Amino acid sequence: MMQRYSWQDDTAITEMSKLLQGGGVLAGSSDTVFGLLSLANDFGKKRLDEIKGRQDKPYLILAQSFDVVARVVDSAQLLQVEKLLRVCWPGPLTVIFKPSLYAQSFYAPSYMNTVPGSWTIAVRVPKHAGLQKLLAQTGLLFSTSANKTGQPVPTTIDQMDADIVRQVDGIVLDGTEKSSTLLTPSTIIDVTGDKLVMVREGAYSKVELESTLGAGDKSF
Repeated sequence: MMQRYSWQDDTAITEMSKLLQGGGVLAGSSDTVFGLLSLANDFGKKRLDEIKGRQDKPYLILAQSFDVVARVVDSAQLLQVEKLLRVCWPGPLTVIFKPSLYAQSFYAPSYMNTVPGSWTIAVRVPKHAGLQKLLAQTGLLFSTSANKTGQPVPTTIDQMDADIVRQVDGIVLDGTEKSSTLLTPSTIIDVTGDKLVMVREGAYSKVELESTLGAGDKSF
């Protein structure tokens, strides 16, 4: 039977941690849109692929802090946008990097159909107290919007596809709220090239990000 949890309940967060560590998938509210969560490993990706109905794309990785992100992304690229990230994280900014050597080895099974050395890794540090507590117990998590591929992204539990509801192992909400804290998706930028690339303008605008960039940072 699918479990229901509250982000405000510390006991529930511990239970959710155990559920995820056992291979489970959660659906719930966050600091952006309604999403799905699994452990950031090959089995977690397979579960999300089954639920989403896809298998050709990687998933966003949620991390508890800048320092945790540093373990899985290219260190030189991270340093080039450090000032920006120190201001925007925790928050709704997703950043695409080249993976670190550790990430290349750890996530290799998830990228078996990709040309070696060509794949990237997208990461974000969420601004959500419950998610932060969960990440402290689980480590890195895969995250994706709670919709079937090609379908609209739900902003409430009532908008979720019934098939997804049947497949997840638990639903977590902010108290009695049925929607996400923020109904706008995160902004996505790509830092793998010589210039920053705005992949998707979401909660942060390009103008906001440009005003935050430091003298030594990459620019758009």
